[in-house]
Amino acid sequence: MSKQRLIRIAVFIVAALVARNFLPDKGQDAPQSDQAVVQKSGGLELKENLDFRSTIKAEKVNGFDKLVGVKMVDHRNNDGDSFFVDYQGKEFELRLYFVDTPEKYLSDRYADQRDRVAAQAKYFDISVDDAVKVGQDAKNHVAKILAGKPFTVFTKWERVYDGERYYGFVQLPGSENFLTEELMVHGLGRIHTKGNSLPNGKESRAFKRDLQNLEQIAKKDREGAWGLQ
Repeated sequence: MSKQRLIRIAVFIVAALVARNFLPDKGQDAPQSDQAVVQKSGGLELKENLDFRSTIKAEKVNGFDKLVGVKMVDHRNNDGDSFFVDYQGKEFELRLYFVDTPEKYLSDRYADQRDRVAAQAKYFDISVDDAVKVGQDAKNHVAKILAGKPFTVFTKWERVYDGERYYGFVQLPGSENFLTEELMVHGLGRIHTKGNSLPNGKESRAFKRDLQNLEQIAKKDREGAWGLQ
């Protein structure tokens, strides 16, 4: 084979490789829209709507979406400060501002979860087992208040650590008070997560002081976790 023929073959191969890398073919995935992402796992394709918020109709209040008529969804991952809700047929997981309730179980697999429970127990000066009990009580208390009853949520759709949970405030059914305050009154949570100004305009620092006052009263009255010391 002549040298010139070898050169022509080499040029053809290089050109083919370049085209394969830069030009799409029928085997490549189609470009993804902003509305959905395709995830492949075990040969299955799972489509998730990433912009369901754009379909939600809600009143705007001081930068929040005011969601009226929200309902709690029965879900195994629900706990005192984070739970699934339904609004206009759309389900999402809500995470309360300001308050952190103890975990409702102690993991035998994940060290970071056990460390979190240990930190929660230390905050209340109780045992890890007691902290888990308080976490279960917090979950049950929230379910008792919200399950089967429509309530109002205020949210800015701010993600928790870029995950699938959204921070928000829950206004108690038939009340102007927030679920965060309810948990502090009953000694079922600690002030230990992201805060925000309130939908009524109260500044974050002022509301945090209110929660600290409620915590001191609960501690004095030995409510919830404070009664287990």
